[in-house]
Amino acid sequence: PNPKFQIRGPEIERRQKTMNTPSVINDPRFRAGCKLVKTGKASCAIELFAALVEESRNQFGEASLNSAASYYEYGHALFRAACRRDANANANANASKNENENDNKAGKVKYLDRKPRAVENNDATVEVEGLETCISGESSQVTKGVLQKEEGKQKQINSAGPQQQMDQNEGDDVQLALELMENSWAILDEYVQSHNHDSTNTKGALPELNDSSNPTNNSNDNNYDKERNLYLNWAKDQRPRILLGIGDVFDHLNKYGDAVDAYTRAIPLREQFIPQKQKGTHCRTASGPSIQFLKRRRQLVEVLVLVAETLLKCPNGADVVTSESKVLLVKDLERVDFARGYYDKAKEELQETVFLMGKLASHDIIAEKEDICFIATMLMGVGTTLAEIDEQQGGILEDSSTAKKSKI
Repeated sequence: PNPKFQIRGPEIERRQKTMNTPSVINDPRFRAGCKLVKTGKASCAIELFAALVEESRNQFGEASLNSAASYYEYGHALFRAACRRDANANANANASKNENENDNKAGKVKYLDRKPRAVENNDATVEVEGLETCISGESSQVTKGVLQKEEGKQKQINSAGPQQQMDQNEGDDVQLALELMENSWAILDEYVQSHNHDSTNTKGALPELNDSSNPTNNSNDNNYDKERNLYLNWAKDQRPRILLGIGDVFDHLNKYGDAVDAYTRAIPLREQFIPQKQKGTHCRTASGPSIQFLKRRRQLVEVLVLVAETLLKCPNGADVVTSESKVLLVKDLERVDFARGYYDKAKEELQETVFLMGKLASHDIIAEKEDICFIATMLMGVGTTLAEIDEQQGGILEDSSTAKKSKI
């Protein structure tokens, strides 16, 4: 056969990545928006995702998987942009007051430093060059309608002062981001729950290419999905990412109980991608170690660290409960112990991850190394906080013992 037309390894991998994903993910605007978020330009991606949300809702339905994918990316871009504005505002305020900028800025920059989960799972390959063309040239009439709505909203708040106006904008954007993410989660979770039990009945029924290759499927992707579990693996992969995004928003809003709830719900969804470990041996896959498996391990460590970190942020003297349903998650007296348990688990999983990283040293894992090092830094921060708590408790016990001896 002519080598020019042979399907080589990278091409097979590319087709496998795009084969079972909703068609909106392959839209150039979707990929460009993900790239913008990844490069710290989330505010530029908002317009793209707003247009895709409207188009997905009109073409596929409000509860379609295409809409769910667009909901999350739109919410994620709004949240990232709000965090960026918040960080910049704090930096400017601290600089004008000549205060310790680094200390005051650290907490707000966390979401900016952490790798965008929307990007790392979609593996967007659009180059930064030419994104302006994609934004201006491909924005539809729907996008113009979104911009007109934004202009109308802007006119309503122009009477407010600059700081009040900025705070109101940020609060609205963060709340909208949370609603979009929760809508995305509800759609994907319902899809997985309703399709997971009969996935074995549709083996061999999947087409070779995604639904975008057949225009007749694009008009009714929900019915098509119910007949064939076309997007089940994709949906399973997205659920923990969405929960972590929701947890980040709650953490930003200082609703730590809700954040802990979201993060802990993501743990079993991350663990499902990790094979059970044999006693006395390091975990291995049937085909040997891979970069994808390294990524899965790193993601599991991340969510464990987030749970421990957020538990330690919860206020002393109060149980950890969800804000609306008032579900008790952890009692106040057990909070630090629970955080320590997640911290120890994260350390154990990080050791496994580092071991696997060593076995893959000959591969191109620079990006994963950076992410693993960042998570290791987060873990060290949790360990430092726990050590400080132990020191404070030790001092209290020592003072109490001294007081008792003096009375005697």
